[in-house]
Amino acid sequence: MTDRQIQQIQNSIIKTETYKKSSVDSPKTVILGAQPGSGKTELQKIAEQHFKYNAVICNPDNFRDFHPQALEIKKSHEKLYPELTAKYAHHWNLGLQKHCRENKLNYILETTFKDGQQLNQTISAIKTHDFSVDIMLLAVNAKLSIVGIHARFEDQKNTKNFGRSVSLKDHDMRYNAIPLALKEVADASLFNNISIYGRNIFVDGDTYKSGIHLIANNPVGKFSVTDIFLKERNRTISHKELSFLNMEIKNVVSLMEKRNAGIADIESFTESVGISNEPKRTFKR
Repeated sequence: MTDRQIQQIQNSIIKTETYKKSSVDSPKTVILGAQPGSGKTELQKIAEQHFKYNAVICNPDNFRDFHPQALEIKKSHEKLYPELTAKYAHHWNLGLQKHCRENKLNYILETTFKDGQQLNQTISAIKTHDFSVDIMLLAVNAKLSIVGIHARFEDQKNTKNFGRSVSLKDHDMRYNAIPLALKEVADASLFNNISIYGRNIFVDGDTYKSGIHLIANNPVGKFSVTDIFLKERNRTISHKELSFLNMEIKNVVSLMEKRNAGIADIESFTESVGISNEPKRTFKR
């Protein structure tokens, strides 16, 4: 793409994403954080409600399809789609954030919360524009998020004939990076407020559904915010969560079989969540 094309797309994204959003006297940024597949969309919904829907969503994944060759890449290089679109999506996301700061527009920034130093730099840059910054983190067991990335991929394949994949290696890297990043951000304490959320499973008729709930808001005392985050993430999976997990695993396998996925791919998935064999990967606690 030429610089002109990139800027034209940037302008289009800004126009689309800021439609009917109004500037405010005391603007705020909410930073969302969790590993892929955790359910950050639920965090986003809570943040949007807080803003009474007057906030811009800054999520680079939303901008990948603006790439002029997006359809061609999906068709011919599905597994490379995230890599080939990442640079441009990141650039456009930064441009959208810049526009929000310059125009006092509230915005919600989705991250995987993997780099504490970079997050502190981001928070510092935001606050120089007289924004307040809140952080909302979602603490989710690794097996639930692993199933989450596969469920999203298979659902996309089933409905759109294309899926944006996240490798287990990338999932684990982001999963393992969060505690250190959180400690670095908490130690710097540049933010205004921080909240920890957890997943909850509930029965709806004859099925299980997933939601989120608040664990702690601006915790003080004996346990640090990192301690609270890890306690929730590492706790034993409940009976309802196990039932939900098994239901989702069956759904994923069913969709994989429907598209004639290879036996090796199906076994790789089930092994990753400890069904056929113990996972070969370990998660840092």
